[in-house]
Amino acid sequence: MEFAGPEPELHSGELESDPYLQEFQRLGEQIFHYVPSTEAEDKGQTKAPDLLIFCSWMGASSRNIRKYLSTYQTLFPNTPILVLKQNGGDFFWRSKATLASNLEPAVSAARQVVEMKNPEQPRILLHIFSNGGSFSSINLTDAYRALTGEHLPISALILDSTPSLPNARRAHEAISESFPKSGPLRLIGQGALWAYIGAGKAVDTVLGIENITLWLRRRLNDPQGAFMQGNLKRVYIYSQADRLVPAADVEAHARDAKTIIGEDRIQLEDFVTSRHVGHVLLDGPRYWKIVERFWEEITGV
Repeated sequence: MEFAGPEPELHSGELESDPYLQEFQRLGEQIFHYVPSTEAEDKGQTKAPDLLIFCSWMGASSRNIRKYLSTYQTLFPNTPILVLKQNGGDFFWRSKATLASNLEPAVSAARQVVEMKNPEQPRILLHIFSNGGSFSSINLTDAYRALTGEHLPISALILDSTPSLPNARRAHEAISESFPKSGPLRLIGQGALWAYIGAGKAVDTVLGIENITLWLRRRLNDPQGAFMQGNLKRVYIYSQADRLVPAADVEAHARDAKTIIGEDRIQLEDFVTSRHVGHVLLDGPRYWKIVERFWEEITGV
């Protein structure tokens, strides 16, 4: 578990704004929605996404998320953006029903784009980070299907540093990234986390419950799921130096995907020496050129 409709309704007074996402409407504790207010120059991108869905890694700060969003807003100034943050609570104590309920505003935002484009197929770009982002995206597509009876129509999927295979040590290290960097609270949290991981493994074994990481891998490659429909293409961005989500785990998942949807719809981009979800920091120009060219292939620009 290496996790590092109607207009969406926001109940005023219940949620604080985020200083790093000030132009985003906060639809829920971890859901943010941006709609461009004016028609900006699109820098030649005549086929920009109708919607960008950004699913962050576990514990990602809004400050770090902002860096990605700023570039996206430059690339696609007229594209609405739906952000799903991930603080880890979804994994540890929220039920499936609670997750679905919490995601209803996000479903409404996505559904509004789909209905606006009808009868055309909307162009939706889904960018997910680490196993935390994979978890968020799967729950979003599940909630969308439950509420609409249809798959979320994803055009392109970017998988940054995901998915991995089960490994208790890496799971502990990844989740610990969201703890304080030092002090007694970090030590207490790390101890409690080891106990949680051990107890969870024991319970899963006794009850025959599928490991969460294996569940993520299976759902992302489900031939009947939202991530395999239509002409959807995907690109894996990863690194040989990633300690939390090893390159071999990502490459194995990509091979499985190729057997389902074909090699021509799968792209792998190895940054070799970058850390987990740190590929853009190692070589930003290359990272964003991959995103641009990938989207151009999708749209035929």
